[in-house]
Amino acid sequence: MRARERWLGMSAELARIGSFLWFMDEDIWLPDRSLAGLFGMMPEAAREQPLTALGDRLPDGDFARFRLTVAEYLLKGGERFSGEFRYRLPSGENRWFVYVGQEAETEGQRRGRTLL
Repeated sequence: MRARERWLGMSAELARIGSFLWFMDEDIWLPDRSLAGLFGMMPEAAREQPLTALGDRLPDGDFARFRLTVAEYLLKGGERFSGEFRYRLPSGENRWFVYVGQEAETEGQRRGRTLL
């Protein structure tokens, strides 16, 4: 299992992809180290944060469009949702991201809806 996780991590780094969990009932998101790096964050920023911390870095109406896309997905159902947004890096430069998400089951004590 660990070898597979290392392989997936290496693949994500080479492809420049990352992922995050959104614990919807708590409105908290958790980026993985790869996504934190793409967002220009230090690796230790790969920890739980309020979703508003993500929204604060999205210019104009990008965050509202992201939330609307998710709300429509949850209302209508479907296999997954997708879209794009700009993320303002610490340097002030905007970087475009494409996202694909779906509802996921979480392990452990957490309950409620989680998006991946």
